[in-house]
Amino acid sequence: MIKKLERRMLFTIMLFVTIVIAGLIAVITVVPALRDESQAETYLKELASEGVDRRDPPDDGVIPPADPAGSMPSSGANPFLIANAMVAQFDSAGKITAWRSDRTALYNESFITQAADVVLEKKADFGTYEGMYYLKEKNSAGTLLVLLDNSVMFTAQRRTLLISCAAGAAAWLAFLGLA
Repeated sequence: MIKKLERRMLFTIMLFVTIVIAGLIAVITVVPALRDESQAETYLKELASEGVDRRDPPDDGVIPPADPAGSMPSSGANPFLIANAMVAQFDSAGKITAWRSDRTALYNESFITQAADVVLEKKADFGTYEGMYYLKEKNSAGTLLVLLDNSVMFTAQRRTLLISCAAGAAAWLAFLGLA
């Protein structure tokens, strides 16, 4: 009887600790995600206000980052300021009339068209699409679409959540193995 009571008490404590840790993990993941979303929307509006001023990005000899999934910025840096961004203007028929990108080697008209086909169909003017935040704005020339690559931050958030869940699962497996 004492063994059974001990097992119940241990189970109750493990359940309580799991609930508390799950709540902490939720706060640790949700709060930064909401903050990032707010910062991304502000930055996208800033990019949209600059508009599109050229058909093809110039080849200015600047070497772009190797790929969108580069490393995280140093502590204290605003990751959106170094994120890969693209702005495209579409006419009413959905054809690209102008575009610009800060990382010329990463984007081309084919990529923009493919992303636009999906994003322009969405009802929301702000949201995410395959690791990118997007913002759509109607203007006199048609629709302005701004994409901001956020795959590095999405990946970091997912990794943190996965590691936390794995640690919790390991603790439960150890408990069940000992019980």
